[in-house]
Amino acid sequence: MVGWGVVSVVIVSASCAVGHLVQSQGQKTCRVTTRWSAVAILDSLTEIILMAMVVWLVSKLQMTLKKKIEVCSAFAWRLA
Repeated sequence: MVGWGVVSVVIVSASCAVGHLVQSQGQKTCRVTTRWSAVAILDSLTEIILMAMVVWLVSKLQMTLKKKIEVCSAFAWRLA
């Protein structure tokens, strides 16, 4: 949770001066594109890590290759 909190703070403040985050409306704000790019990159990395973890865990099971592929596919599509 601490790591997620730190990453969230970094994403929110990506390419923003601290003063821009606390300014009132109508004044210059930070670039939204950079912030959403950081969110998309973090989301992609999270998906890759989760899928790699599933493959790693399933690879150690005593199942046929076909069943392992079915289990990994279910997790990939969030059906499990």
